[in-house]
Amino acid sequence: MGTKNSNLNKKKITIVSPTYNEEANIANLLEQLILIKNKFIKNYDVDILIIDNSSTDNTISILKSYSEKYKFIKLIINTRNFGHIRSPYYGIIQSYSDATIYLASDFEDPPDLIPKFISAWEQGFKLILGVKTSTTEKSFFLKIARSFYYLLLKKISNSPQIEHSTGFGLYGKVVLNQVRAIADPYPYLRGIISELGYEPKKVFFQQIKRKNDKSKNNIFSLYDIALLGIVNHSTLPLRICSFIGVFTGLLSFFTGLYYFLYKILYWNEFTLGFAPLLIITCFLSGLILFFIGVLGEFLAVILRYQKRIPVVVEKERINFD
Repeated sequence: MGTKNSNLNKKKITIVSPTYNEEANIANLLEQLILIKNKFIKNYDVDILIIDNSSTDNTISILKSYSEKYKFIKLIINTRNFGHIRSPYYGIIQSYSDATIYLASDFEDPPDLIPKFISAWEQGFKLILGVKTSTTEKSFFLKIARSFYYLLLKKISNSPQIEHSTGFGLYGKVVLNQVRAIADPYPYLRGIISELGYEPKKVFFQQIKRKNDKSKNNIFSLYDIALLGIVNHSTLPLRICSFIGVFTGLLSFFTGLYYFLYKILYWNEFTLGFAPLLIITCFLSGLILFFIGVLGEFLAVILRYQKRIPVVVEKERINFD
């Protein structure tokens, strides 16, 4: 009876991690999280929530074996792969604990920072984020592109952005309550957090090399994340398109006026030819297609809200009350 009452008085912490084909890492991750729970944060009521994005390897069977042995390990298994943006977000908002800690399951987010996050939370911070000081990314092009993206997003966003933060960190209950209220069907978590305006406590770390297998991210998934951040949290692209449209229209008008007057003054000597017309036509066609693409991205965001599709559809829940 005394143990039950003491557990009720403890603050609740949930550690959330998403998986997809992580059979090479997941057992090691769970062992480390169990060790941290029992050794470093035993004064809290801690559970571990794993959301699996319909893995096709042995990840689910490994998870189920651990959940049978440890009832504090909770599982959500999706009906299909809902992507690298929606599934982690959904897992986070399924936690209603006093504090929720999110980390990737591939060890690029080091679990040993969890006690530091909790220590900062105990000091009163509602939002604690891990910020990378270095990365193991091999591609020089991706490093340059990532740095340029953060700079661009910082300049055009309507709210201050946190550079080199992937979402790894601790979220207080009040923060996640605000996130849930937004009900974004295709959420960019980092952008939503920045919109809320909570001052984050930054915990800096060096990103280690991903263990045992390769990253699931590729140039297309990274492009998806980047575009989502820009479209969801800035109207500047639309304004740039409007400005360029007005500027191009004026430029075309004065160019046409120049050629018209030049032809009137030098009728016999001046031959226009097809080259300038072809160049201008190709340029304007490319510009129009670019504008349509930008407009389409914003319309897609509106359409997702109108359809009210669920972030994730669950196939199975294990160890939930």
